[in-house]
Amino acid sequence: MSFLDNTGDIILDAVLTHIGRKKLAEGRGSFRVTHFTLGDDEINYALYDTSVATARRDLEILQTPILEARTDSTAGSKYRLLTLEDRDILFLPVARLNTKTGGGQFTGFPYASSAENGSDTNQFVVVANRATAEAYIGPNAEKPTQFPDGFIDGTSGRTAKDNRIIIDQGLDTTSMSYLNPLPSQLKETAYLISIDNRVLVPVDIDGTDLPVSYTDTNHISTYLAAGRQAGLGSTPGGGNATQGDAAIDGPRGPRFHLGIRPAIDVVTPTKLYTQIGNSTTGYGTRSLSIDFITTTVRVTGLDLGITTDFQVKVIRKNN
Repeated sequence: MSFLDNTGDIILDAVLTHIGRKKLAEGRGSFRVTHFTLGDDEINYALYDTSVATARRDLEILQTPILEARTDSTAGSKYRLLTLEDRDILFLPVARLNTKTGGGQFTGFPYASSAENGSDTNQFVVVANRATAEAYIGPNAEKPTQFPDGFIDGTSGRTAKDNRIIIDQGLDTTSMSYLNPLPSQLKETAYLISIDNRVLVPVDIDGTDLPVSYTDTNHISTYLAAGRQAGLGSTPGGGNATQGDAAIDGPRGPRFHLGIRPAIDVVTPTKLYTQIGNSTTGYGTRSLSIDFITTTVRVTGLDLGITTDFQVKVIRKNN
């Protein structure tokens, strides 16, 4: 990653995406710029200084070094600029992982505890194969009832769909009641899931793999999730909800249920664990010897671009 010097004027710094470069290389007149992204990830608006003369209040912001444009989807803009028709909007929507546990109707899926996850926190854990699963639930078990919190049985798409990561969306403020409907222009109706395709694959509510939209040169595949079949479910608001059910305090949109399973290259083969993973002994309360790979999953709203990232650890018993 590099920065552009912003002490002078920057007219434009733009790069083509992988798809854009492909279209340009085809040379058949198919190259047309129809979409572009703007973002302000590098800007700290707290630098606006009201204690100085009006002409100097935004000087530090204007002189902030600007990130170079990148084609790498894992390093692209997280906070994208957008245009809304309603200019009276006081709050912008966010996406939040719901890791809450409890008896509410709209509680979430928790992180794996540090005790079960080798002292690591804020991660979900995917069990890569049957041998590893049996270390937790025993042989011939049909239901993943004995897995620790935050663990996903990845032995098949069917079992992976039973433990789904929950993402809530909405206005995270107590200034507006969660019982109020979220305006339609502030709702995400579809999501893009960016995952290292060597490690993980997203699945729908039936456990079927979601189709790949495109893959970049860094093995990051992007999948489109739209509609109930892909995991967009009920809205954690209204009379059946309570204030603490969701990860969003204010008005809420439909929540997203993301199922993931391990890719074939991490189920049995050792090569990928050696290249980008690691091994450890004494893992969790069962003191397992495992190989593991830690990867980041990014979920981005297709309508507004609200984004959330989280870490997933894939584990495989190695003895």
